Amino acid sequence: MDKDVLIEFAALAECASSHPISVSLKNAYGKDIEMNRVKDIKEYAGMGITATVDANKVAAGNEKLMESLGIKYKTCHMEGTIIHLAVNGQYEGHIIISDVIKKETKEALSELKKAGLKKNIMLTGDSAIIGALTLSAGSRVNPR
Repeated sequence: MDKDVLIEFAALAECASSHPISVSLKNAYGKDIEMNRVKDIKEYAGMGITATVDANKVAAGNEKLMESLGIKYKTCHMEGTIIHLAVNGQYEGHIIISDVIKKETKEALSELKKAGLKKNIMLTGDSAIIGALTLSAGSRVNPR
């Protein structure tokens, strides 16, 4: 599936959610979301979402969602939040989401240190590896 179509299906399936992953997908899509194209949205806590998009059954989520739906998926060994996508029961690919470190972060941390802060801690919903990579790299949304 073309990467733009992959992102479009994912963004539309996630259209009703305000979860950070959904926001990232909608931002990557970059167009207005036509809600009339989407129905039957069902959220699976900690796994993902299913929806009907233009009469296509779309599943967007992690490996647990794919397994629960009986969809064979391609394992991704890249670091980031992996969103697998299936359309009409067929695996179509995955999207990798990782955080962006803001350009002001280094200066802000330096200022906090000057103000007497002894220790800072980064809280992230991602893995420790992603947190560390975020500090040394930039963010990206990568369809595969």
